[in-house]
Amino acid sequence: MTIIGDIAQGIHAHRGISDWAEIKRAFPGDFLYLEINQSYRSTREIVEFNNEILRILRKEKASPSIPLNRSGEKPKIAITSRRDLMFSVIHEDVCRLLSSGIQNIGLITKTSQDVREVVEFLGATEEYHLNQITNRDGIFEYGGGAVVLPVALSKGIEFQAVLVIDANANNYNQTIEYDGRLLYVAITRALHFLHIYSTGQISGYLEKAKKRATVTFLTVDPEDER
Repeated sequence: MTIIGDIAQGIHAHRGISDWAEIKRAFPGDFLYLEINQSYRSTREIVEFNNEILRILRKEKASPSIPLNRSGEKPKIAITSRRDLMFSVIHEDVCRLLSSGIQNIGLITKTSQDVREVVEFLGATEEYHLNQITNRDGIFEYGGGAVVLPVALSKGIEFQAVLVIDANANNYNQTIEYDGRLLYVAITRALHFLHIYSTGQISGYLEKAKKRATVTFLTVDPEDER
């Protein structure tokens, strides 16, 4: 029997474990435990960024990933003063990514209810079609493009570009470990581009990672400047 997993991505506590020691106790006798630290999924910049969140989440139990020497853009954090401004920035980024040849983009929200809000803001655009996944019922054939989905349904999926929506201090509360696990799952879906958006103060889980990212503060709508 082979059992594989990432404790930091355990978001279903009722059917998961919090420490590999629990598995060892369940299988007395011959038991071989190996850690695979090499990351093959993401660029070096994204892996190093993700490691900072992992250290806060797992503390002394953290086992940081070792990135391949494959460089790309730094993760980007956009902090806005208003939600409508945040969605305006997201729309511009989706258009730019699609026009640059990126074929699959994941817009990841915390909950299924948040998916509906994203669709309300962005779904009427003529520049692209916004797919959505809100539950595991039915069959969804993802053929590329931009798709918005809750983080719990993003597990196991990889995207060339990931846009994490509304990663503020209230939405991903640093005092709640479950919120940190959700955020960690979201950011580890990205292969080449990782964009994070927040209205107001960003989550405490991201504070130490900020030094490895390009951070912008947007407080005025460009239309207002005119």
